[in-house]
Parts: sequence; C-alpha cells; structure tokens
Amino acid sequence: MAPLTGFEPLSEFCFHPTRGWRFDFAFPAYRLAVEIDGRARGKPEEAGRHQRVDGVRKDCEKNNEAVRLGWRILRFPATDKHLARDWVELVQETLIALPLLPDQCAVCGCTEEDCTQCVEKTGEPCSWVEPGLCSACAKPEAHVGK
Repeated sequence: MAPLTGFEPLSEFCFHPTRGWRFDFAFPAYRLAVEIDGRARGKPEEAGRHQRVDGVRKDCEKNNEAVRLGWRILRFPATDKHLARDWVELVQETLIALPLLPDQCAVCGCTEEDCTQCVEKTGEPCSWVEPGLCSACAKPEAHVGK
C-alpha cells in the first residue's frame, strides 16, 4: 500500500481474538481495515479464492464478524492496482473522519480499566503496544508487523 500521511498501517493484522482471520492492512486505533482481493497467484487467467463461491462465503463470514466487532472495511480489487493512489486518498479521508479509539484494544476489547481477559489469557496484565493494540494481542502469531 502506498504511503499515507500521518498513519501507519499494520500488514497481515490478525483482528479476531480466537480465529486466525487477518486483514491485508489495518489501523487498529481506528478499527479500519483495508482488504485487497486478488485473483489466483501467478495465474491471472484463473479465478482466485475471492472469486469462487466457497471463498466468497468465507469472506462474508470474516467480514460480517469483523463488522460485528466494530471494524470498518474498505475493499479493493487487485486488478485495479493502477488506482492505488485513489485508494490511498480514500483511506486517508476515511481515517481523518473516524474517531481515534486508543484506549481500547481492537482485538480483545480490553481497556485501561479492565484487562481481566488478558490476565486470564497470559497470567499478567497487558500494556499498550500502540494505540488500539494491547501487548496480549500483539504477540507474533496475532500480528505480523508493519
């Protein structure tokens, strides 16, 4: 994804506390995700997972659960990569319009006042790794990186 002014996306962000679902790019402190749906890797003539019925069903399940957890999702087709600058502009405008949610983890929902579920999960209180992401949810298998 092209650079945004003042915002740093996390790539391959695992947003769900128990499932392995990931967003292509995420801004946890705003609960905004960016998904780029592509075709079959290396075989542009073949339908990719996002175009097959089973893949669409799985995407619907993932997206519906993300929305239930308070996420907003912007989706773009990989076939339109030539419009990437327009995508970045839309993401930038959306982030500016959204409220910052720095005091609640976008994955588990813990807050400064209540991290009991993190204590149950890890045996110790969590801390903030960055706005919208606690230390219990920032482990390598939950969040791959920037």
